Amino acid sequence: MTAKNRTCKICKEYKNISNFQPKGYQCRECRNEKQRQYWASLPVEIRKSRQMKSEAQKRYREKNLEKTKQVSREGHIRRKFGITINDYDSMLNSQNKVCAICKEKCNTGNNLAVDHNHKTGRIRGLLCKNCNTSIGLLKENVEILENAIIYLSFYELVEESEKEISS
Repeated sequence: MTAKNRTCKICKEYKNISNFQPKGYQCRECRNEKQRQYWASLPVEIRKSRQMKSEAQKRYREKNLEKTKQVSREGHIRRKFGITINDYDSMLNSQNKVCAICKEKCNTGNNLAVDHNHKTGRIRGLLCKNCNTSIGLLKENVEILENAIIYLSFYELVEESEKEISS
């Protein structure tokens, strides 16, 4: 069971968990105030320098959008799954650039998702968004998936029978 409330370590108020960062110990209000105080305590030159650096980074990202997206994607895949973009591309080519389940290209226009076992972290393959979401919603449970197949098959037979009777 997950706690719905938490006590802020700064103001000592008991607040709803939505007022905290996921693993945070201070509420958003206290964290924001602490950030404002820190920012105000910095010398003007440092504040200006950081603002200019931030603006320069923003301009660079806007100018090099495709490159920054690619670098971000490569970092995400490396951090989350421990594979390189070359590993991903090899998997994609071995699947003929289609989803491992429905055998279609991702219809959202996005890259195929890296499907992995959430308990072991082992990578299984690349899936489109719909198939990846479906597996997650079925709790990666083969028994639930088999029950879904039986359910769909049963109603497919019922519909076929109704068509035959009505003809």
